[in-house]
Formats: sequence, C-alpha cells, structure tokens
Amino acid sequence: SEPPKLALLLGGNTRYCDGFTPEYASRLGDRLLRQADLWNGKFTITNSRRTPVESLIALRKILSNVEEEFIDWTESGSEGYQNILDNSDIIFCTGDSLSMCCEAAITGKPLLVTCDEEALEIYHADTIRRLVAAGHAHIFNSPVVKLPQPVQILDPTKEVGLKISELLKARRQIQR
Repeated sequence: SEPPKLALLLGGNTRYCDGFTPEYASRLGDRLLRQADLWNGKFTITNSRRTPVESLIALRKILSNVEEEFIDWTESGSEGYQNILDNSDIIFCTGDSLSMCCEAAITGKPLLVTCDEEALEIYHADTIRRLVAAGHAHIFNSPVVKLPQPVQILDPTKEVGLKISELLKARRQIQR
C-alpha cells in the first residue's frame, strides 16, 4: 500500500510561552523523523507567523530526508494551506496553535497534536485535552505504530450553537 502523506503544521511562541526553541524543535524533529520512518511517510510542512526562524531551520534540517515539500506561510496564501489539509492523509500539528489544530480537526482526518509542556501554555494544553476527549484529535507524545483512525469531525458552528443554547438556559433559570 501507499505510504501515508503526512502534513506538519507548525505554530510557534506565544505571549505566554516562548518554549519553541531550536533545542525543542530538534527534539520534536527527532520524534517526527522516527514517525515518518516507521510509516515510510513524507511530510509536507508549513509554518506560521509565530514559528521562530532558528527553530524552523533546526527542525527542517532533521526532517530533510522525509520532507516532501515546504510551504512558507508568507508565500503560499490560504490556498497553499488548504491544499496541505486537503492532500494529506494524516496531520501533525503543534499544540501551540489552536487555530491550526481546529482547522485540521474540521477535516476529520487523523490528527496528532503535540502537547509538550515546555512549548505550550496551560490554556492551550487544556484546550487540546478537550479536543482529544471529544474525539477530535490524538496526542502525539511518541511514535505511533498503527496508523491512527480518523477523528470525529469538529463542527465549530454546532459547538457555538450548543454553547449559546446552554448559556440561554442558564440565564432563564437565574431569572426565575
């Protein structure tokens, strides 16, 4: 069978966490390299505006033999990013980018998210755990032997509607 097409979506440092260092990127790169080798897969990689340049260089150096393509966020526009999501079989995402994690979860494709405390603020970690608990993602701690199952498709409109409904019910109960 064909090796899986792997996507790697890279976030980066936030106001509250600057742990996406070249050292962290190297450790993450080693883990991703072992994963690609295990599945005989190759990565299409994209970065974000928050991905530190030095960290991106360190990670790409480690993944160079398993990098199919690199799509720089500054050059590709939204169609390049959407193509990555559309054309991949399995998506890996760093947990520091909740928007990328949610966009990947909307596809329903297998989604593996990093949850490394050194490169993640607690708010992001809590949100990732909720995504995992709801079946929208898997945590990527170490290489996975079996190909992961597709995830429960994240429907943000439904989620917002349910939350609004819940808040309105609570408000009505208070007014009684």
